[in-house]
Amino acid sequence: MTELPENLRCAECAREVDEFTAIAESGASGATAAASFSPSARNALDASSRATFLCPQLRDLDGEWRVRRESGLLPPMFGVRKVVAGDHGWTTLGPVRAGFDVVGNELRYRGALRGFVDVLERDGNEWRGRALLRGREYGRFRLMPISDESDEIR
Repeated sequence: MTELPENLRCAECAREVDEFTAIAESGASGATAAASFSPSARNALDASSRATFLCPQLRDLDGEWRVRRESGLLPPMFGVRKVVAGDHGWTTLGPVRAGFDVVGNELRYRGALRGFVDVLERDGNEWRGRALLRGREYGRFRLMPISDESDEIR
């Protein structure tokens, strides 16, 4: 398991990850050791094979999202979707699909798109995003939930 850097965690996550790290480093196992920790830390212990510990705020990111360009060098985003499932996901445009890992509040692309990162910030039931290439911002976008068939038509 990799611990999230301090700047990618909320205060609650910092505490929970520290608890989980204490469990893991103590060598304790089983329900008895985990029982003294919070539900989030117990869930992290149960999911210790996952690559990252998900911030509770970021768990709301799971699902399918429509992408809307806001500014910068991004092309029009008509038909672009992001799907997030726990610690991974993908961006699609028609049949083209690019995978990413969810690390803190970042979507880090894999393979040929390594170096591209989307940094997300919650905004009501949507997410604001900054598109980065090797740490330099080149555009901004918004993720809007796809909640029913009417979202597909807009």
